[in-house]
Amino acid sequence: MKEKIVFMVFLVAMLFSITYAFRVSPVRFNLTIPRGETQEFVLNFTTSKGIETESLLLYPTDISMKRNGALVFERKEGFKHSAVPWIDIAKSEINLLGSQTKEVNFSISVPLRAEPGEYYAVIMCEPTRSTAMKAEQRPFMVNMKQRVAVVIVLDVPGRIYKKEGEAISAEVKESNNKLKIISTFQNKGNIHLDVLGTVYVRSKDGKTMYAQVVMQPMGGGKKEAFIFPGNARDFVGTIERPLPPGEYVVDVAYDYGYKFRKARLQSAFSITREVEENEDKAEFLVINLEEISIEKEAQLRTKVIKATNTDYKPLHVLIDSDEWIEVSPSTLILQPGRSRNIKVIISNPNQETKKGQITLKPDTGKEAKISVRVGKNQKGGNK
Repeated sequence: MKEKIVFMVFLVAMLFSITYAFRVSPVRFNLTIPRGETQEFVLNFTTSKGIETESLLLYPTDISMKRNGALVFERKEGFKHSAVPWIDIAKSEINLLGSQTKEVNFSISVPLRAEPGEYYAVIMCEPTRSTAMKAEQRPFMVNMKQRVAVVIVLDVPGRIYKKEGEAISAEVKESNNKLKIISTFQNKGNIHLDVLGTVYVRSKDGKTMYAQVVMQPMGGGKKEAFIFPGNARDFVGTIERPLPPGEYVVDVAYDYGYKFRKARLQSAFSITREVEENEDKAEFLVINLEEISIEKEAQLRTKVIKATNTDYKPLHVLIDSDEWIEVSPSTLILQPGRSRNIKVIISNPNQETKKGQITLKPDTGKEAKISVRVGKNQKGGNK
């Protein structure tokens, strides 16, 4: 979350010459306040050098997160974990003169009947006027406001802390020989959750496990995603290879802090391929290289070819090559949907210019060919 905010500011800084008009500290409060108690806090404001005056509006509002990971700073109707109603700011507007430092008090009063759990809010510090920002090496200027959100995370202690979550969807999409599983987790407890998602893809009969992938939270960040109480977050898992035609089951499991309890969801899907009647023209064997190119100075090089079976049945593959190209193994059996690395050793002791070929011949479908070139100024391929 922090990295994303810093990155956005960096992009603005690349375009504009920025002078920040004020600073506030601290920018985060991690608090524990029992029910029925009130506590006082202080915010410190300073203006930047060269700023004559700055007027600020101060007001509390909610902080929440969209399913794609974007933060939202606005009042959220019906948000049970809002601390906004409990915040009282001594001054709703302040004026800073020159390089003046000013303190503003605020208090948080937790009701006696408040439910135990975590509550959230931000105090927005917003200028009443815009700041002119000139674009570096560009003929325009824009007016922008530098709002600062002071984050408040409040723990109301008690005997009832609920870590509760649910996997509420799992959608499978196939594109460019990749499989994407998009799933949503919802925090149904009363404290935040750090959630790690994992997806498993297996055959419908359960005999073959094709993939196990840690899911990434939408919007980036760490693999463990921070999720507010009552909020949902989207995750995506990507399988970087094609699966053969057939019936599958995807299992999504979310770890959210319990050793033996996970939120799980299962979904069935199928994959079909349009195959010509003449299977000799069908491309069941997929390889990751079309060419290997090596400069003349190299006397010995080792490369790796990745071969994948996209058929629903095993492929028996025979590999041929020129004498100066050694492949290992020279024969292999590829199970449906599986990949295998093939080691290629290219020797050129006399530093000659050579052209050759590696041919992978499956028992079903088209052959796969890789051209091999050694010699000075060879272009393309995997140097």
